[in-house]
Amino acid sequence: MSKKLGLCSEDIEQVTVGSTSPHWSDHERALLEATEELIDRAMISDATWAVLARQFDARQLFELPVLVGQFSTVGYFQNALRIPLSPGNEGLNSR
Repeated sequence: MSKKLGLCSEDIEQVTVGSTSPHWSDHERALLEATEELIDRAMISDATWAVLARQFDARQLFELPVLVGQFSTVGYFQNALRIPLSPGNEGLNSR
């Protein structure tokens, strides 16, 4: 399993499963849960915040929903405007 940017192919595959995958550490699971909660309810639960706060400082906790929101916005634009992937980038189809 070759890792690029700290993720191996198994990590990427498990992202498609989400936070329920047993593959994740508690912190990794909380990151995925926070993302899922923001997308589903525009809110991060107290339980998820508590796990994240074990390793993240106040600045990192602030940045997390900003980052999720920014990536969601980029995805909305790319999908709405039908922007194709870069040539040679197969995206998740390459799995």
